[in-house]
Amino acid sequence: MAKEKELPKGHFVGTIEQEGDAPLKVKYLIQEECIETPPEVRDVHAELSLDDPLWTKTGKCVIDQLNLNEEVLFSGCGDHVAMMSLTNPSLGILHFIYDASKKTLRGGDEFWEPDSPPSVKAKWDRDEVCEDSGEKSQSFDVRTKASTDSRLLNPAASMMGPDDGPSKSVLAARGNLAVLKKHYLIYDKKEHNDILSAACTAGHVDVAEFLLSKGPGILDHYYDALDGRNNARGAAIVKLLKEKIPCTEEVAAYASSANNILAVKTLMEYPPMQGSFSPALVAAAKNGNTAIVQYLLEQNVDPHEGLPFHQACKSGRLSVMRVIGKLVDCEEKDDDGRTPAEYLRIYGHDHLQEDMAVILEEDRQRKRKEQRRITFQENLNKLNTQQAFWKQALEKAHATGQKNAQLPENENPGMVKDEATS
Repeated sequence: MAKEKELPKGHFVGTIEQEGDAPLKVKYLIQEECIETPPEVRDVHAELSLDDPLWTKTGKCVIDQLNLNEEVLFSGCGDHVAMMSLTNPSLGILHFIYDASKKTLRGGDEFWEPDSPPSVKAKWDRDEVCEDSGEKSQSFDVRTKASTDSRLLNPAASMMGPDDGPSKSVLAARGNLAVLKKHYLIYDKKEHNDILSAACTAGHVDVAEFLLSKGPGILDHYYDALDGRNNARGAAIVKLLKEKIPCTEEVAAYASSANNILAVKTLMEYPPMQGSFSPALVAAAKNGNTAIVQYLLEQNVDPHEGLPFHQACKSGRLSVMRVIGKLVDCEEKDDDGRTPAEYLRIYGHDHLQEDMAVILEEDRQRKRKEQRRITFQENLNKLNTQQAFWKQALEKAHATGQKNAQLPENENPGMVKDEATS
Protein backbone atom coordinates (compact mmCIF):
# COMPACT_ATOMS: atom_id res chain seq x y z
CA MET A 1 0.00 0.00 0.00
CA ALA A 2 1.41 3.41 -1.00
CA LYS A 3 2.46 5.65 1.87
CA GLU A 4 0.22 8.68 2.35
CA LYS A 5 1.95 11.87 1.28
CA GLU A 6 3.12 13.97 4.22
CA LEU A 7 1.50 17.38 4.47
CA PRO A 8 3.37 20.45 5.71
CA LYS A 9 2.67 21.31 9.34
CA GLY A 10 4.27 23.11 12.25
CA HIS A 11 6.74 26.00 12.20
CA PHE A 12 8.80 27.05 9.21
CA VAL A 13 11.53 29.70 9.42
CA GLY A 14 13.12 31.40 6.43
CA THR A 15 13.73 34.57 4.44
CA ILE A 16 12.08 36.72 1.80
CA GLU A 17 14.46 38.26 -0.72
CA GLN A 18 14.01 41.98 -1.44
CA GLU A 19 15.37 43.67 -4.52
CA GLY A 20 18.01 46.19 -3.49
CA ASP A 21 17.49 45.56 0.24
CA ALA A 22 18.33 43.09 2.97
CA PRO A 23 16.22 39.90 3.16
CA LEU A 24 13.29 39.81 5.56
CA LYS A 25 13.10 37.07 8.18
CA VAL A 26 9.78 35.26 8.03
CA LYS A 27 8.05 32.62 10.14
CA TYR A 28 5.15 30.45 9.00
CA LEU A 29 2.94 28.39 11.26
CA ILE A 30 0.75 25.75 9.61
CA GLN A 31 -1.91 24.57 12.04
CA GLU A 32 -5.22 22.70 11.94
CA GLU A 33 -6.92 21.45 8.78
CA CYS A 34 -10.17 23.20 7.85
CA ILE A 35 -13.39 21.21 7.63
CA GLU A 36 -14.52 23.16 4.57
CA THR A 37 -12.47 24.93 1.91
CA PRO A 38 -13.52 28.59 1.40
CA PRO A 39 -14.41 29.45 -2.22
CA GLU A 40 -11.70 32.13 -2.22
CA VAL A 41 -9.10 29.40 -1.81
CA ARG A 42 -10.43 27.56 -4.86
CA ASP A 43 -10.28 30.81 -6.84
CA VAL A 44 -6.64 31.29 -5.82
CA HIS A 45 -5.78 27.79 -7.05
CA ALA A 46 -7.49 28.56 -10.35
CA GLU A 47 -5.53 31.80 -10.70
CA LEU A 48 -2.28 29.91 -10.02
CA SER A 49 -3.20 27.25 -12.63
CA LEU A 50 -3.31 24.62 -9.88
CA ASP A 51 -5.73 21.75 -9.35
CA ASP A 52 -8.46 22.12 -6.75
CA PRO A 53 -7.07 22.14 -3.20
CA LEU A 54 -6.91 18.73 -1.54
CA TRP A 55 -6.43 20.26 1.87
CA THR A 56 -6.70 23.66 3.59
CA LYS A 57 -5.14 24.59 6.93
CA THR A 58 -5.21 27.63 9.18
CA GLY A 59 -1.95 29.31 10.01
CA LYS A 60 0.10 32.45 10.61
CA CYS A 61 2.62 34.56 8.77
CA VAL A 62 4.97 36.50 11.05
CA ILE A 63 7.51 39.11 9.90
CA ASP A 64 8.83 40.92 12.96
CA GLN A 65 10.72 43.48 10.85
CA LEU A 66 7.40 44.65 9.35
CA ASN A 67 5.44 44.34 12.60
CA LEU A 68 3.33 41.71 10.82
CA ASN A 69 1.48 38.87 12.55
CA GLU A 70 -1.26 37.79 10.14
CA GLU A 71 -3.83 34.99 10.23
CA VAL A 72 -3.59 33.13 6.90
CA LEU A 73 -4.80 30.01 5.10
CA PHE A 74 -2.51 27.41 3.56
CA SER A 75 -3.86 25.07 0.89
CA GLY A 76 -2.29 22.50 -1.33
CA CYS A 77 -2.45 19.90 -4.07
CA GLY A 78 0.47 17.59 -4.76
CA ASP A 79 3.72 19.42 -4.02
CA HIS A 80 2.13 22.84 -4.50
CA VAL A 81 1.15 25.01 -1.54
CA ALA A 82 -0.68 28.37 -1.69
CA MET A 83 -0.91 30.95 1.08
CA MET A 84 -3.45 33.78 1.36
CA SER A 85 -5.22 35.95 3.93
CA LEU A 86 -9.01 36.34 3.90
CA THR A 87 -8.87 39.37 6.21
CA ASN A 88 -5.92 41.21 4.66
CA PRO A 89 -5.77 40.63 0.88
CA SER A 90 -2.95 43.19 0.62
CA LEU A 91 -0.67 40.47 2.00
CA GLY A 92 -0.89 38.95 -1.47
CA ILE A 93 -0.76 35.35 -2.63
CA LEU A 94 2.28 33.11 -2.19
CA HIS A 95 2.98 29.98 -4.18
CA PHE A 96 5.33 27.36 -2.70
CA ILE A 97 6.74 23.98 -3.61
CA TYR A 98 6.89 21.72 -0.54
CA ASP A 99 9.73 19.19 -0.34
CA ALA A 100 8.48 16.59 2.15
CA SER A 101 11.88 14.87 2.41
CA LYS A 102 13.71 18.09 3.33
CA LYS A 103 10.68 19.74 4.94
CA THR A 104 11.24 22.97 3.05
CA LEU A 105 9.03 25.54 1.38
CA ARG A 106 10.39 27.52 -1.56
CA GLY A 107 8.48 29.85 -3.83
CA GLY A 108 7.39 33.42 -4.46
CA ASP A 109 4.40 35.57 -5.30
CA GLU A 110 1.52 34.63 -7.59
CA PHE A 111 3.66 35.20 -10.70
CA TRP A 112 6.46 32.90 -9.52
CA GLU A 113 7.15 29.84 -11.69
CA PRO A 114 8.45 26.61 -10.08
CA ASP A 115 11.44 26.52 -12.43
CA SER A 116 12.47 30.06 -11.41
CA PRO A 117 14.75 30.95 -8.48
CA PRO A 118 12.63 31.24 -5.32
CA SER A 119 12.33 34.58 -3.54
CA VAL A 120 10.95 32.90 -0.41
CA LYS A 121 12.70 30.02 1.35
CA ALA A 122 11.64 28.44 4.63
CA LYS A 123 12.56 25.26 6.51
CA TRP A 124 10.71 23.36 9.20
CA ASP A 125 11.97 24.12 12.72
CA ARG A 126 10.79 22.05 15.64
CA ASP A 127 12.12 24.60 18.15
CA GLU A 128 10.57 27.74 16.64
CA VAL A 129 7.42 29.16 18.22
CA CYS A 130 5.15 31.75 16.55
CA GLU A 131 3.22 33.14 19.47
CA ASP A 132 1.29 36.37 19.70
CA SER A 133 2.35 37.85 23.03
CA GLY A 134 -0.18 40.63 22.69
CA GLU A 135 2.62 43.17 22.29
CA LYS A 136 3.44 44.60 18.89
CA SER A 137 7.07 44.29 17.89
CA GLN A 138 8.87 47.50 16.96
CA SER A 139 8.43 48.41 13.32
CA PHE A 140 11.59 47.91 11.28
CA ASP A 141 12.24 51.50 10.36
CA VAL A 142 15.62 53.07 10.98
CA ARG A 143 13.90 56.39 11.59
CA THR A 144 12.39 55.00 14.80
CA LYS A 145 15.68 53.96 16.41
CA ALA A 146 16.11 56.22 19.41
CA SER A 147 19.34 54.85 20.80
CA THR A 148 22.34 57.12 20.23
CA ASP A 149 24.56 54.03 20.20
CA SER A 150 23.00 52.96 16.92
CA ARG A 151 23.44 56.27 15.10
CA LEU A 152 26.60 55.19 13.29
CA LEU A 153 24.61 52.36 11.70
CA ASN A 154 21.48 54.43 11.24
CA PRO A 155 20.92 56.03 7.80
CA ALA A 156 18.69 58.55 9.56
CA ALA A 157 21.71 59.84 11.47
CA SER A 158 22.18 62.46 8.73
CA MET A 159 18.75 63.83 9.58
CA MET A 160 19.83 65.43 12.84
CA GLY A 161 18.95 68.89 14.02
CA PRO A 162 21.40 71.66 14.89
CA ASP A 163 21.57 70.41 18.50
CA ASP A 164 22.52 66.91 17.34
CA GLY A 165 19.04 65.76 18.24
CA PRO A 166 16.67 64.15 15.76
CA SER A 167 15.19 66.37 13.08
CA LYS A 168 11.49 67.19 12.96
CA SER A 169 10.99 64.63 10.18
CA VAL A 170 12.52 61.93 12.37
CA LEU A 171 10.35 62.98 15.31
CA ALA A 172 7.27 62.79 13.07
CA ALA A 173 8.29 59.36 11.82
CA ARG A 174 8.75 58.17 15.41
CA GLY A 175 5.41 59.63 16.43
CA ASN A 176 7.04 61.74 19.14
CA LEU A 177 4.40 64.46 19.11
CA ALA A 178 5.27 66.08 22.43
CA VAL A 179 8.86 66.81 21.40
CA LEU A 180 7.82 67.78 17.87
CA LYS A 181 5.46 70.44 19.24
CA LYS A 182 8.35 72.02 21.14
CA HIS A 183 10.54 72.19 18.03
CA TYR A 184 7.86 73.22 15.52
CA LEU A 185 8.11 76.99 15.93
CA ILE A 186 8.02 78.45 12.41
CA TYR A 187 6.02 77.29 9.39
CA ASP A 188 8.19 76.61 6.36
CA LYS A 189 6.28 75.11 3.45
CA LYS A 190 8.97 72.73 2.18
CA GLU A 191 9.98 71.58 5.66
CA HIS A 192 6.33 71.26 6.67
CA ASN A 193 5.59 69.00 3.69
CA ASP A 194 8.63 66.83 4.45
CA ILE A 195 7.59 66.44 8.10
CA LEU A 196 3.99 65.66 7.15
CA SER A 197 5.20 63.11 4.59
CA ALA A 198 7.16 61.29 7.32
CA ALA A 199 4.12 61.26 9.62
CA CYS A 200 1.78 60.00 6.87
CA THR A 201 4.14 57.22 5.79
CA ALA A 202 4.65 56.04 9.38
CA GLY A 203 0.90 56.17 10.05
CA HIS A 204 0.95 58.54 13.04
CA VAL A 205 -2.55 60.01 12.95
CA ASP A 206 -2.11 62.40 15.89
CA VAL A 207 1.08 63.85 14.39
CA ALA A 208 -0.58 64.31 10.99
CA GLU A 209 -3.56 66.03 12.63
CA PHE A 210 -1.24 68.45 14.47
CA LEU A 211 0.74 69.25 11.33
CA LEU A 212 -2.39 69.84 9.28
CA SER A 213 -3.54 72.34 11.89
CA LYS A 214 -0.34 74.28 11.14
CA GLY A 215 -0.72 74.29 7.38
CA PRO A 216 -2.12 72.33 4.42
CA GLY A 217 -0.27 69.54 2.74
CA ILE A 218 0.00 68.42 -0.86
CA LEU A 219 -1.63 65.69 -2.94
CA ASP A 220 1.42 63.42 -2.55
CA HIS A 221 0.59 63.03 1.13
CA TYR A 222 -2.38 60.88 0.15
CA TYR A 223 0.03 58.45 -1.50
CA ASP A 224 2.32 58.53 1.54
CA ALA A 225 -0.58 57.55 3.79
CA LEU A 226 -1.71 54.77 1.45
CA ASP A 227 1.84 53.40 1.24
CA GLY A 228 1.93 52.88 5.01
CA ARG A 229 1.86 49.45 6.58
CA ASN A 230 -1.36 49.93 8.54
CA ASN A 231 -4.50 50.32 6.42
CA ALA A 232 -6.65 51.64 9.28
CA ARG A 233 -4.17 54.38 10.17
CA GLY A 234 -3.67 55.21 6.52
CA ALA A 235 -7.43 55.60 6.06
CA ALA A 236 -7.64 57.82 9.16
CA ILE A 237 -4.94 60.09 7.74
CA VAL A 238 -6.69 60.14 4.36
CA LYS A 239 -9.79 61.42 6.15
CA LEU A 240 -7.76 64.26 7.71
CA LEU A 241 -6.14 65.10 4.39
CA LYS A 242 -9.50 65.17 2.64
CA GLU A 243 -10.60 68.05 4.88
CA LYS A 244 -7.61 70.11 3.74
CA ILE A 245 -6.65 68.90 0.26
CA PRO A 246 -9.06 68.16 -2.62
CA CYS A 247 -8.79 64.51 -3.58
CA THR A 248 -8.70 63.21 -7.15
CA GLU A 249 -9.83 60.05 -8.89
CA GLU A 250 -6.16 59.06 -9.27
CA VAL A 251 -5.87 58.89 -5.48
CA ALA A 252 -9.02 56.76 -5.25
CA ALA A 253 -7.59 54.42 -7.89
CA TYR A 254 -4.34 54.17 -5.91
CA ALA A 255 -6.30 53.34 -2.74
CA SER A 256 -8.08 50.57 -4.64
CA SER A 257 -4.87 49.15 -6.06
CA ALA A 258 -3.38 49.22 -2.52
CA ASN A 259 -6.45 47.26 -1.37
CA ASN A 260 -7.26 49.77 1.37
CA ILE A 261 -11.02 49.49 1.48
CA LEU A 262 -11.21 51.75 4.55
CA ALA A 263 -9.57 54.55 2.58
CA VAL A 264 -11.90 53.96 -0.38
CA LYS A 265 -14.91 54.21 1.93
CA THR A 266 -13.48 57.40 3.42
CA LEU A 267 -13.11 58.93 -0.02
CA MET A 268 -16.72 57.98 -0.76
CA GLU A 269 -17.97 59.98 2.20
CA TYR A 270 -19.00 63.64 2.09
CA PRO A 271 -17.59 65.99 0.93
CA PRO A 272 -17.61 64.39 -2.52
CA MET A 273 -14.35 63.67 -4.30
CA GLN A 274 -13.45 65.40 -7.53
CA GLY A 275 -14.02 63.10 -10.50
CA SER A 276 -15.40 59.60 -10.92
CA PHE A 277 -14.83 56.39 -8.97
CA SER A 278 -14.74 54.36 -12.18
CA PRO A 279 -10.90 54.40 -12.27
CA ALA A 280 -10.97 53.04 -8.71
CA LEU A 281 -13.22 50.19 -9.84
CA VAL A 282 -10.91 49.44 -12.77
CA ALA A 283 -7.87 49.45 -10.46
CA ALA A 284 -9.57 47.13 -7.98
CA ALA A 285 -10.61 44.76 -10.77
CA LYS A 286 -7.12 44.72 -12.27
CA ASN A 287 -5.52 43.91 -8.90
CA GLY A 288 -8.10 41.32 -7.88
CA ASN A 289 -9.39 43.29 -4.87
CA THR A 290 -12.83 41.70 -4.83
CA ALA A 291 -14.08 43.32 -1.61
CA ILE A 292 -13.46 46.81 -3.01
CA VAL A 293 -15.08 45.84 -6.31
CA GLN A 294 -18.20 44.69 -4.48
CA TYR A 295 -18.30 47.83 -2.32
CA LEU A 296 -17.96 50.20 -5.29
CA LEU A 297 -20.70 48.34 -7.17
CA GLU A 298 -22.95 48.66 -4.11
CA GLN A 299 -22.29 52.41 -4.29
CA ASN A 300 -23.62 52.38 -7.88
CA VAL A 301 -20.28 52.93 -9.58
CA ASP A 302 -20.77 52.20 -13.29
CA PRO A 303 -19.41 48.69 -14.07
CA HIS A 304 -19.19 49.56 -17.77
CA GLU A 305 -17.02 52.69 -17.70
CA GLY A 306 -13.38 51.84 -18.22
CA LEU A 307 -14.25 48.17 -18.93
CA PRO A 308 -13.21 46.72 -15.54
CA PHE A 309 -14.30 43.23 -16.68
CA HIS A 310 -11.70 43.35 -19.47
CA GLN A 311 -9.04 44.39 -16.94
CA ALA A 312 -9.94 41.52 -14.61
CA CYS A 313 -9.57 39.10 -17.53
CA LYS A 314 -6.19 40.56 -18.49
CA SER A 315 -4.96 39.93 -14.94
CA GLY A 316 -6.70 36.57 -14.58
CA ARG A 317 -8.73 37.65 -11.53
CA LEU A 318 -11.41 34.98 -11.39
CA SER A 319 -13.26 36.24 -8.28
CA VAL A 320 -13.64 39.70 -9.82
CA MET A 321 -14.68 38.21 -13.17
CA ARG A 322 -17.52 36.37 -11.44
CA VAL A 323 -18.73 39.52 -9.65
CA ILE A 324 -18.61 41.99 -12.54
CA GLY A 325 -19.61 39.39 -15.14
CA LYS A 326 -23.14 39.43 -13.72
CA LEU A 327 -23.56 43.11 -14.57
CA VAL A 328 -21.99 43.68 -17.97
CA ASP A 329 -21.98 42.35 -21.52
CA CYS A 330 -19.26 39.72 -21.21
CA GLU A 331 -18.79 39.59 -24.98
CA GLU A 332 -18.36 43.34 -25.48
CA LYS A 333 -15.37 44.41 -27.55
CA ASP A 334 -13.06 47.20 -26.44
CA ASP A 335 -11.53 49.92 -28.61
CA ASP A 336 -9.01 47.39 -29.92
CA GLY A 337 -11.81 45.08 -31.03
CA ARG A 338 -11.03 42.36 -28.47
CA THR A 339 -13.37 40.51 -26.13
CA PRO A 340 -12.58 39.56 -22.51
CA ALA A 341 -12.22 35.89 -23.52
CA GLU A 342 -9.57 36.87 -26.05
CA TYR A 343 -7.61 38.69 -23.35
CA LEU A 344 -7.60 35.55 -21.20
CA ARG A 345 -5.84 33.76 -24.06
CA ILE A 346 -3.51 36.64 -24.94
CA TYR A 347 -2.31 37.09 -21.34
CA GLY A 348 -1.79 33.38 -20.74
CA HIS A 349 -4.83 32.58 -18.59
CA ASP A 350 -6.10 29.65 -20.67
CA HIS A 351 -6.63 27.72 -17.43
CA LEU A 352 -9.58 30.05 -16.73
CA GLN A 353 -11.34 29.43 -20.05
CA GLU A 354 -13.68 26.81 -18.55
CA ASP A 355 -14.71 29.26 -15.82
CA MET A 356 -15.11 31.92 -18.50
CA ALA A 357 -17.39 29.59 -20.48
CA VAL A 358 -19.69 29.34 -17.45
CA ILE A 359 -19.72 33.13 -17.04
CA LEU A 360 -20.48 33.61 -20.75
CA GLU A 361 -23.35 31.09 -20.68
CA GLU A 362 -24.89 32.87 -17.67
CA ASP A 363 -24.50 36.15 -19.55
CA ARG A 364 -26.29 34.75 -22.62
CA GLN A 365 -29.11 33.44 -20.47
CA ARG A 366 -29.55 36.91 -18.94
CA LYS A 367 -29.62 38.44 -22.42
CA ARG A 368 -32.29 35.97 -23.58
CA LYS A 369 -34.37 36.63 -20.49
CA GLU A 370 -34.02 40.39 -20.96
CA GLN A 371 -35.10 40.09 -24.59
CA ARG A 372 -38.17 38.11 -23.55
CA ARG A 373 -38.97 40.80 -20.97
CA ILE A 374 -38.67 43.53 -23.61
CA THR A 375 -40.87 41.61 -26.03
CA PHE A 376 -43.48 41.02 -23.34
CA GLN A 377 -43.50 44.72 -22.42
CA GLU A 378 -43.87 45.74 -26.06
CA ASN A 379 -46.84 43.38 -26.50
CA LEU A 380 -48.39 44.66 -23.30
CA ASN A 381 -48.01 48.26 -24.45
CA LYS A 382 -49.67 47.41 -27.76
CA LEU A 383 -52.58 45.75 -25.97
CA ASN A 384 -53.04 48.71 -23.64
CA THR A 385 -53.04 51.06 -26.64
CA GLN A 386 -55.69 48.94 -28.40
CA GLN A 387 -57.85 48.76 -25.29
CA ALA A 388 -57.66 52.51 -24.80
CA PHE A 389 -58.65 53.12 -28.45
CA TRP A 390 -61.69 50.84 -28.39
CA LYS A 391 -62.76 52.06 -24.98
CA GLN A 392 -62.78 55.62 -26.31
CA ALA A 393 -64.69 54.52 -29.42
CA LEU A 394 -67.24 52.66 -27.29
CA GLU A 395 -67.79 55.66 -25.01
CA LYS A 396 -68.25 57.87 -28.07
CA ALA A 397 -70.84 55.44 -29.54
CA HIS A 398 -72.81 55.34 -26.30
CA ALA A 399 -72.73 59.12 -26.13
CA THR A 400 -74.34 59.33 -29.60
CA GLY A 401 -77.14 56.97 -28.62
CA GLN A 402 -75.73 53.67 -29.88
CA LYS A 403 -76.65 51.79 -26.70
CA ASN A 404 -75.90 48.31 -28.08
CA ALA A 405 -72.42 49.13 -29.38
CA GLN A 406 -69.76 46.58 -28.28
CA LEU A 407 -66.05 45.97 -28.79
CA PRO A 408 -65.20 43.79 -31.80
CA GLU A 409 -64.81 40.19 -30.71
CA ASN A 410 -61.14 40.02 -31.71
CA GLU A 411 -60.37 43.25 -29.79
CA ASN A 412 -61.75 42.19 -26.40
CA PRO A 413 -59.19 42.50 -23.60
CA GLY A 414 -57.26 39.31 -23.20
CA MET A 415 -54.33 37.93 -21.29
CA VAL A 416 -50.78 38.46 -22.48
CA LYS A 417 -48.51 35.57 -21.72
CA ASP A 418 -45.70 36.66 -19.40
CA GLU A 419 -42.73 35.44 -21.43
CA ALA A 420 -40.31 37.51 -19.37
CA THR A 421 -40.33 34.93 -16.57
CA SER A 422 -40.70 31.81 -18.70
